[in-house]
Amino acid sequence: MEQVPEVMVKEVGNAVRMDIVMSEAAAPKPACLESPTEPTVTVEEIQKKLEDAAIRRHSLMSEKQASLAARISKIEETHKRKEEIDQQFIKSTKEALEQKLEAAEENKIKLLNDLKTRVKEELEKIMQHHQSKENEDLEQAKSLMDAIQEKLETAAANRDQNLQAVVKRLKDHEEAVNRCLTSQKEQLDALKDKINSQLEKAAENRNAKLQEIKDAAKEHDKKVDAIKQKKEGEEN
Repeated sequence: MEQVPEVMVKEVGNAVRMDIVMSEAAAPKPACLESPTEPTVTVEEIQKKLEDAAIRRHSLMSEKQASLAARISKIEETHKRKEEIDQQFIKSTKEALEQKLEAAEENKIKLLNDLKTRVKEELEKIMQHHQSKENEDLEQAKSLMDAIQEKLETAAANRDQNLQAVVKRLKDHEEAVNRCLTSQKEQLDALKDKINSQLEKAAENRNAKLQEIKDAAKEHDKKVDAIKQKKEGEEN
């Protein structure tokens, strides 16, 4: 009996694979043996068998083709349905993503507005604090300047008082020095007068001593002359 080709259809991913098996694997031929004598077959019988086999083969091929067409149609329908589902999924996913993006953009704008508001409030607080700090610094600077001015005025007054006290002390010292100089001058003049008097007295005493010495020398000379004259008279 002649083998009819077998068609095998498989779905691989999005493609369809069709394998046609023409015949089964041939079994190894047995060793040649002498066959028994068979009755003779006529050409008409062989021709009829071939025609019957061709009809059966054609019928099987038609059935296989119909089955293959049905399976291909089913696969195409499944593929089309899958594409529709994919398109629907893509569409719904895109819409959901767009909604999420719109919501995210709205949230972003809201967050930015909130951030701007908070930054503005913080800047206003900082400006108020800065202004208050500046006013406080100005008040402190003014108080410091007033204190410095008061200290300078007090120092100037104290300096004037100190200068007046120093001038008074210098004047008193000058008067004391003048009095001391006057007293010293008077004492010096008195000392000079005393020294001059003593010098004059000493000069007078010295002159008197010299005169006494001269007088004594004259008396001595007179005595010596008298002794000489007396001695000369005795010798004569």
